[in-house]
Amino acid sequence: MKNIQKARDWLSMAKDDYKKSKRRLEGREYSDAVHHAQQSAEKACKSLLSFMGLEVEKTHFPSRCISDILESPEQLKRLELEQGNISILVNVTRFSSSLEEQRSMPRYSWETHNRIITPDEIYDESLTRELVEDAKHVLTFVAKFYERHAPKDMRKLIDEVKSCTR
Repeated sequence: MKNIQKARDWLSMAKDDYKKSKRRLEGREYSDAVHHAQQSAEKACKSLLSFMGLEVEKTHFPSRCISDILESPEQLKRLELEQGNISILVNVTRFSSSLEEQRSMPRYSWETHNRIITPDEIYDESLTRELVEDAKHVLTFVAKFYERHAPKDMRKLIDEVKSCTR
């Protein structure tokens, strides 16, 4: 059964994290920008899963759950997903995966045998812009999905998401 309220809550948090990622990028706080971009994509995916009536696990890889749906003819049929929706979800997973791969690196660094590479050494302006752009694409495709399916009372939130990704 769809959980519209949870879908709305996840989407609202995804929008807020995306806005934070843009502010951190402009403030040259690159690792924080990546962290919020990753959180935005993760929450946007969880929003879709809730909307489709799937229980959202505690995971940092919700796009894999969406990929599992896309690879299951039974799930596609049960959820009544047509080709246009499938294409949208494929794009959501494509752009989310680059962010999910960042996992905890923006927060905790990368430990090697000899040393710890700090987040500020990992993320420069170019890479951060690319990852924040991926979060933008995730939200854009999620908004497209919701334009096709969401109830009217989600329209304001969808418009806010579209506005912040322009």
